[in-house]
Amino acid sequence: MRLKNQKGVVLATVLLFIIVLLLLGAALSMLSVNSHLQTMRMINKEKAFYAARAGADALRSYIVDNPDGLTAEELMGYVDAIIAEGISDTGSVGGNSFKLQVRKSDDGSSIEIKSTGTAGNMSSEVTYLIEIAEGEPSGPVLDMAVFATKQRERRFHKDKKGKIVYDEPTEALSLDGSAYIKGPVGTNSIENGTVKFDWSTKVYGDVNIGPEGDVGTAVIAPSDMDSYVISPGTRKLLPAEREYPLPVFPAFPDFPSKGDFTAGWWPAPPYTLPLADGDAWYSSLEVLSTLKIEVGSGTRRLRIDNLEVTGAGKIEIVGSGKLELYVSNFIMDNSGRINDLGNPGQVHMYYNGTSKVNLGGDTRYFGSIYIKDADLDITNSGGIQGHVITGGSTVNITGDASAFVRAIYAPNAHVYMGGSGKVKGSIIANSFFMDGGTWVEYVAATEPIPDIPTSGPGKPKFQNGRWK
Repeated sequence: MRLKNQKGVVLATVLLFIIVLLLLGAALSMLSVNSHLQTMRMINKEKAFYAARAGADALRSYIVDNPDGLTAEELMGYVDAIIAEGISDTGSVGGNSFKLQVRKSDDGSSIEIKSTGTAGNMSSEVTYLIEIAEGEPSGPVLDMAVFATKQRERRFHKDKKGKIVYDEPTEALSLDGSAYIKGPVGTNSIENGTVKFDWSTKVYGDVNIGPEGDVGTAVIAPSDMDSYVISPGTRKLLPAEREYPLPVFPAFPDFPSKGDFTAGWWPAPPYTLPLADGDAWYSSLEVLSTLKIEVGSGTRRLRIDNLEVTGAGKIEIVGSGKLELYVSNFIMDNSGRINDLGNPGQVHMYYNGTSKVNLGGDTRYFGSIYIKDADLDITNSGGIQGHVITGGSTVNITGDASAFVRAIYAPNAHVYMGGSGKVKGSIIANSFFMDGGTWVEYVAATEPIPDIPTSGPGKPKFQNGRWK
């Protein structure tokens, strides 16, 4: 009986031990499973993080590095499109997925890329900020009162004895008489004496010469340089040579022919070219009195083989729009006026003639003009307000002439100022010489100049920023 009881105790003990072992095994198994799950969650969380980062970095690289060579406008258009799209479609990397959301900061200084990566049932979110900076202007820079490119050889002729006589000075920039310039000046040239001051001349601003030049030999004056380059102006080197190409000159359009038109004194003026006539082609347009040209609120274009504004003739613009003129021969003298005291931005002329354009007498032209390859004279009391582009070889501003312009853009021309001629704005020339009581005052362009692909701020440029 006692033996049987002892056997029962042993069996119970064994069973209890087995149960404890089973429970301990189950606990260890549960702990192992939980540990594995925890490890998998950590692994997936890390995978999700790297997927998110890879997605954000891929978009950052495309925008900043621009491997497809998109223009600034195309790249900004791409960014605007993905911002408008909201959350992107799912992308994948290494078998894990990510989604992107892009937005621009309120002040426009950065682009925020928010990327959410997913691996298994875990997700991770990262954010990268791309900085938006103002880029360098893509075209010519108009930041000086006068810049001489010296990109062509001096023009010359032979006298009766066959001797070569140069028609232009050796210097890129030369000041004589009591001429002065308010604002910085520059040239690509580094030759000895390429910038020359004479007695009583001054530049109120920096004097820049080409890279690797020697300002001590390239800029010369009769005495101490501080009397000519007025402090805080100084002599310095350009970081790089500058290029000032001519913009493409447009082909003249075909319009319905209107024949000849004369705005004379009988019948009594004013005369009108009504907006209802639309764009037109005139063989001759002679303005002796007052001619009103209606432009409405858009752009009206007129092609004119021969345009003459003479005597007391004047052209007035009616409407808030613009007038584009395509002219093959242009005569303006005496007291002729075009858009006098009007908005210079409303008139733009393309001139493809070979005869010199002469704004002399007491003429007034309030508008811009692109002269294909003819020369230009602004003389006597003639004046222009607007801007000038010319592919010609000579620009003369003499007498009491004035040019209050955003730019005289004449990269192939020798520009000469004499008498008491005056210019406000920026002059681009091949070479430049001024004497007498002339002056130039730099005024920065505050709005884009037609046909010149710059003058305003540079296009936006995307730069690497930081992880947020």
